[in-house]
Amino acid sequence: MPYLAQFGDRPWHGERPVVVPLLLVHGRKPPAYVLSAETPAGEEQRSSFATSADQFGMVVRIPNDAELASWGADVGHFRSDPPSSSAAQAIVAGTLDWSEMLPGWIGKWRMSWQGADYAWGISGVNYDTAFRNIVRGVMLVASGVGSPDQGD
Repeated sequence: MPYLAQFGDRPWHGERPVVVPLLLVHGRKPPAYVLSAETPAGEEQRSSFATSADQFGMVVRIPNDAELASWGADVGHFRSDPPSSSAAQAIVAGTLDWSEMLPGWIGKWRMSWQGADYAWGISGVNYDTAFRNIVRGVMLVASGVGSPDQGD
């Protein structure tokens, strides 16, 4: 008997969507920015996102500035509703805010997948953990295993 089955789990044989984050970041220091493939302020976060996705056997694609502009996403006008996801890509929109009070990052995410809307988040964590939370949420929904707001 396969090990996963012994523990009540089954492997995910389906195609895995590419995770596409649409994030407005309010960091420790101004100015705020939308995470893009080209924003210098997001270099470490892009790397962290790729590592987080890899841990779940997923791929992440950070949108470029032109794609963000086509979605109408910029610091002055950030959409809270994500563009529609597809089987090929899961677009997760949200905010990532630094809090001195916690201390840590507060993340709030939204995703529309196959006609259903999902909202979840995390707080008091480093951004590596916040990004794992996004990828894990996409994995749970896309695989049909659960909801992104269920506990770890």
